[in-house]
Amino acid sequence: MVILPSLAIRWCRAALALAAGMASSGCAMTGHHFDAADLAALTPGRSTVVDASHTLGVAPQRMYYQTDGSVLAVWEWKFSVIPDALYHRKEAVLQFGVDGRLLRLVDTVNVPLSRDSRTRLLGAYVPNDSPAPGQIWQPAPLQ
Repeated sequence: MVILPSLAIRWCRAALALAAGMASSGCAMTGHHFDAADLAALTPGRSTVVDASHTLGVAPQRMYYQTDGSVLAVWEWKFSVIPDALYHRKEAVLQFGVDGRLLRLVDTVNVPLSRDSRTRLLGAYVPNDSPAPGQIWQPAPLQ
């Protein structure tokens, strides 16, 4: 049986305490995890916000309404072990038109997509009732 000197035991205890403290104190998560691989299943001109929420497994965290009547929907997730030092972040921003259908993929962060999927999602779908360039979208009057 080998007996470690008391200094080595104290050093091991201090290292374990420091590691446990770092592991338990700095963890944080924001947003909801979404499956980025399913983003490629969306179809511009067909998919709606509800379809995208169902496909990605979670509703968007934020929605920004634009003056032309379109909507930017943001899905995001961030997991941080040590704040602003060791983290992973995913984000997808999709634009939906006045008819509620997907117009295009606006931006992604750490979302792996094949070249074909990204090109297809970046293509713009133009709904029939979209305003002409320079005009502001006005909702149809209620009847």
